[in-house]
Amino acid sequence: MWDFHGYHISIFGVLMFGILQGVFVVLADTNTVKVYRATGSSLDLTLNYSKQSVSSVRWKFNEKQFAGYSQKQYSHQNSQFTERLKEDNDKVGITVQDLQPQDSGIFSVVVDGTERQYPTQMFTVYIQIPITAVQIEKNQTWRLSTNSCDVDVKCAALGVEKVSYLWSGYKTGSGAQLKFSLSPAEGAVTLNCTAANNVSSILATEILSCSTEHQETVFAEGIPQWIVIAGVAAALLLIAFIAALCCCWRSHKGGSVEDSGTTVYADVNTQVTAQKNHRSESVINGMTVYETVDDLRVTPEMTIYAKVTLPQHAKISSTSSSPYQQVC
Repeated sequence: MWDFHGYHISIFGVLMFGILQGVFVVLADTNTVKVYRATGSSLDLTLNYSKQSVSSVRWKFNEKQFAGYSQKQYSHQNSQFTERLKEDNDKVGITVQDLQPQDSGIFSVVVDGTERQYPTQMFTVYIQIPITAVQIEKNQTWRLSTNSCDVDVKCAALGVEKVSYLWSGYKTGSGAQLKFSLSPAEGAVTLNCTAANNVSSILATEILSCSTEHQETVFAEGIPQWIVIAGVAAALLLIAFIAALCCCWRSHKGGSVEDSGTTVYADVNTQVTAQKNHRSESVINGMTVYETVDDLRVTPEMTIYAKVTLPQHAKISSTSSSPYQQVC
């Protein structure tokens, strides 16, 4: 820090003042402009100064020179713009033709005048693909609770990124998708979608109407018709499967009974009438003692006890049989 007649001067303050002055000079001598161009278009880098006031010019892309002008002659350096440069013979300028996405970047034009230094011009160039086709996709669902259509539309620009969408007509809004309700009483309505980017814009139009024909139906909130139909079909298939399984099980059970032979209860009821008077045949057929007793019942009133108390012979000989023997 220096002391001059009572004034204190800081070296640091002097340096900061010089740096800020330099920054202001740079900003004042540099003009930066954003430029958007479509693929296949041209970029004109022509000067607004007369030829007589220009001494030399250097055209640069990302700080690398690709063309120059000095002593009223143009020069081209090897670059990605080779064979795509067009010279302006009336003024001092270069035009870059057939722009491609890889040509996006910073272009600068450094001009030396015959009497002074002109401000450096800088262009931040964005090369984008133009929109060539736009389509509107629609989906309508009939809602029973409101007797109206739930409309879902989506606007799409084919093969292009970074696109903005604006809806107009029956409904207004922004964004690629739009949802609204439409009643049959409103008839046919017109909906417009404008798809745009920085280099192009295209309008698409769709006519919509609400009808119960050829539309998916929503029975409840969040449950469309196809889900209900699928659930009913699944329930019917399950019922049919259970019924078929039961029939198969019953059929298998019946076959098992027939194959296992005659049971005791089947023997009791089988051919009872035919065997009532044939006790010997009952024994031969392998019937039980109850079946044999049943054969001896010629009439409903005669029981085993009645048979035992039948009149007996006065004399029992060796050739005669007792009632007990007859019963047994």
